[in-house]
Amino acid sequence: MTVAGRSARIERRAGTAERPLIRLTGVGDRDGAAQLTGESLLADIAEAPLESDEWLAADLVGCEVSGVGKVTRVVEAPSCDLLEVGPDAVLIPFISDAIKEIDVPGRRIEVDRDFLGLGEDSAGRQ
Repeated sequence: MTVAGRSARIERRAGTAERPLIRLTGVGDRDGAAQLTGESLLADIAEAPLESDEWLAADLVGCEVSGVGKVTRVVEAPSCDLLEVGPDAVLIPFISDAIKEIDVPGRRIEVDRDFLGLGEDSAGRQ
């Protein structure tokens, strides 16, 4: 992983998921840690394997949402990420009420069209 432009390794993790506390190699005291405040901590995907229900934003781009189009990008928003879909840039909230199923290998995302107010698609599916 990289922090402040230099390579580092996590030596210890504590705290909670909301407020993690980590100790990095090469950072030996509070002053050293304070100097890293606000820096991004970047991990290589090989160092941060995903669970079966987790995806990278890049994995979702190009997936087809039936009757809407392909995901063109994932937008970070204050309350949740949004999938930007199709030529009309329809924004779909990336939440469990809106997303029914994600099949990254099949390049397909199924959404709850009623929840999203999209009605039926061209194939008659809701």
